[in-house]
Amino acid sequence: MLFRVLGGVDVVLPSGHQVAVRSAKQRRLLTALLMNANHWVSLDKLVDALWDDGPPPSAAGNTKTYVWRLRTALVAARIRSGTNGYRIDVARDELDLFRFEDDVRRGHQAAVAHDWPLVERLVSGAIGLWHGEPFADLETPDAKVCRARLGELRLTAQEDLVRAQLALGSHDDAIAELQALVAAHPLRERLRGLLMLALYRSGRQAEALCVYQDFRAVLDQELGLEPGDELTEIQLDILNQAPELRAERGERPVRTRLPGRSAESPPAQLPADISTFVGRDAHLALLNEALADGGTSPWVISGLPGVGKSALAVHWAHRVADRFPDGQLYLDLRGHADGPTVGIGEALDRLLRSLGVPPDQVPADPGERAGVFRSVLARRRMLIVLDNANDSGQVRALLPGHQGCHVLVTSRNELRGLVALNDARSLSLGVLREDETIDLLRKIVGARRVDQEPAAARRLCSLCGHLPLAIRIAAANLSSRPHHRIGHLADRLASGNPMEALAVGTEPGMTVRAAFDLSYLALPTKARILFQRLALVPGADFSAEVVAVLCDDDQGSADHLLDVLCAAHLVDHCAPHRYRFHDLLRAYGAERAGEGGQAEVADRVLRFYVRTATAAVAVIDPDARLVADRVPTRAFTVPAALEWLDAEASNLVAAMAHAAEHGPARHVWPLADALRAYFRFRGHGPDWLPEATAGLNATTGAPIVHKCDQHPSILFTSMIGRIDPAVGS
Repeated sequence: MLFRVLGGVDVVLPSGHQVAVRSAKQRRLLTALLMNANHWVSLDKLVDALWDDGPPPSAAGNTKTYVWRLRTALVAARIRSGTNGYRIDVARDELDLFRFEDDVRRGHQAAVAHDWPLVERLVSGAIGLWHGEPFADLETPDAKVCRARLGELRLTAQEDLVRAQLALGSHDDAIAELQALVAAHPLRERLRGLLMLALYRSGRQAEALCVYQDFRAVLDQELGLEPGDELTEIQLDILNQAPELRAERGERPVRTRLPGRSAESPPAQLPADISTFVGRDAHLALLNEALADGGTSPWVISGLPGVGKSALAVHWAHRVADRFPDGQLYLDLRGHADGPTVGIGEALDRLLRSLGVPPDQVPADPGERAGVFRSVLARRRMLIVLDNANDSGQVRALLPGHQGCHVLVTSRNELRGLVALNDARSLSLGVLREDETIDLLRKIVGARRVDQEPAAARRLCSLCGHLPLAIRIAAANLSSRPHHRIGHLADRLASGNPMEALAVGTEPGMTVRAAFDLSYLALPTKARILFQRLALVPGADFSAEVVAVLCDDDQGSADHLLDVLCAAHLVDHCAPHRYRFHDLLRAYGAERAGEGGQAEVADRVLRFYVRTATAAVAVIDPDARLVADRVPTRAFTVPAALEWLDAEASNLVAAMAHAAEHGPARHVWPLADALRAYFRFRGHGPDWLPEATAGLNATTGAPIVHKCDQHPSILFTSMIGRIDPAVGS
């Protein structure tokens, strides 16, 4: 069976007959599943794929019906359901998308080895798999990202095919292909260079030079730019009828001779790629798209410690290294590392030496070094990776002044200064998806071991917060203990201190705690204190108001400190005026806070929640009899009061449970009373039973002053419209 998505979706049986998938909804469903083949797709994502203008109330049920019908049309076992949603299982040779990607990759490897007949066979076959626009039945954001990625991959494959045709002497075929490609991508300089080379080798020198002049006019009119060095050098070689242009090679890389270094040995400083790299498809597609469009703005890849910023930068750099014939530079700036950071002068010295500049020609003044650095790069096309930067100032002097170079910067900080002043583009990384972390665990620990304990593997990844560093450390510990169960490590993480468990033996620095330490210790003192206090706040997230309650200074200082924490990716800005912690960062912050400040933080937050919740409930239900005094903390309107209560309800429940378990107990009853009125107003009484029970247990024996004429236990259970006979008696 062959599934096809490189065009409208269809299914072809081994006999050659097509399986009829006529319903538009089923076609969309099948496309969404195949776009994520062999990975789980949540029910919410499938609903988004099926309805463009907003789903109906029955969307979930309808989707399950469409899945059932699709299973009936195909082999039922192909489509699986689970707690994570649905997935379709296909082999690599059963999906045209997989076939295309595999053949393009093998063709590119053959091009590197100059095996041009194999390149032509593989790449022409891969391109022939397309029969229209990929995922044509879908217009979701994910589909658009995948289409952009595949479009760039197809264009790169077409370039490899043209190089093979040139190398094999099929100049006429190459010219026909290139003219169509240039018309479709008029600003893609590499295609113009290949077309000039093909025309020149066909004895059409004047036409080759016209291609250059046309491109120069287009660039000047559209962007006000001049052609790059590589294309200009091809033009000069054509004018001079350079003998090397006649060489039957698929591509003529143009390299400017480096001072003190052979032109045939450009620097290749990238660290080794990570063979277990998983995920980040959307981020890779975005970087590919920017490169394909000729963008030269530096990219800043930022994210919390251990999220895989360096891994992404190095992985992508290896994938596109052949696009930079003058080589790749890599420099660890040690912005967050033990020991001193790399200063600007030292960084420039290292880069200039890597470029072959003799030591006696490196100026002593950092400003002069920066000028030499830009001059040396002026006629080169290089990829530069500046890893682990601390701030914008550390990077700014290392940016080339020429548009032929491409720069990637990684940092735990957002480096907004580069975005503001240097036209940098920002790429913020979050944690991996569950299916991606499972894939990562399988690659390191082994598929068989993970498949033997699938539930424990999912639980372990969840306890690691889907943070790549945490998953890798957990997997390393499992690999060193082949007889230990995955569930055993998950139990240890759940019951103990995750900061202790997520460490690789006694190796210094190989712990999640060590990674967090470097970011935490770089904070100003007041930001550290706020970070500790926020980690103790109960609930899934918190508002800017809570931050102000815990900050000892005014609102302006609170906003500034919160911005510092967000810029360092120690706190995540998850919604307007709302923030949250990664689970492991919360555990780390609580560990840093210790026992001393917990009672004070809890009392501050709980007093704020009691006062504000009481004020909000008094607005939506003026007749409610409440235990707490109605202190006018803020002037709520009814819509504003409901909006606040809706946003904070789960946090109020968590705060009440925290107070019930850890104290102060005096806050339990007022919180429960306010929540009673809110849940009754919203009609959520039955959902409140577990929290009501916890609150009732907490009130037993607590010194509470009741302002109601009912027994507190009876009033409390009335929250859910249910009087337990034992309580009533």
